[in-house]
Amino acid sequence: MSSLLSYNQLLKLLADGVVLNSAPEFVNGASIDLTLGRELLLETKSRGGREIDLCRHDPLPTEKYTMTDEKGYLLMPNEFVLAHTQQIFNLPISLAARFCMKSSAGRIGLESLNSCWCDPGWHGSALTLELCNCTRYTPIRIRPGDRIGQMTFQRVVGVPAEHGYGRRGRYNGDTTVQGAR
Repeated sequence: MSSLLSYNQLLKLLADGVVLNSAPEFVNGASIDLTLGRELLLETKSRGGREIDLCRHDPLPTEKYTMTDEKGYLLMPNEFVLAHTQQIFNLPISLAARFCMKSSAGRIGLESLNSCWCDPGWHGSALTLELCNCTRYTPIRIRPGDRIGQMTFQRVVGVPAEHGYGRRGRYNGDTTVQGAR
């Protein structure tokens, strides 16, 4: 039987190193607040109008941008960027996680595009976020350290190691933003 972890269990995740670069003040009743890291991948114009093939895991054409604390990045209406969390995750084989945006971010039109599930065994990695400004007229400034979302954690019956993300996943050990591979 799976269950959603709550406050005291979440504090233990911090103490056990399951979630790094966090602190007790980021722990809520059933989630841990996550903060934005410095690096972004900004979409660039593809040469020759090249299409992306999902089946081949083609990456989006991007360039790296490093945000400063003061300036951050001004996300324009309908603009899409890849970002990452400051937190690093080391999920054991008996724990899965799910990301969702903070309601205050959603209420100004900032959206994360559904890549929010983290399988048991995912480790050594920051979470890459697919952010989009869904407003029609209003730019949104984002900065490193902004509380962007929250992670919930769910116990699962242990997954055999050979079938866990630690063995089969493509995004382990990524400590900054990553495009598709």
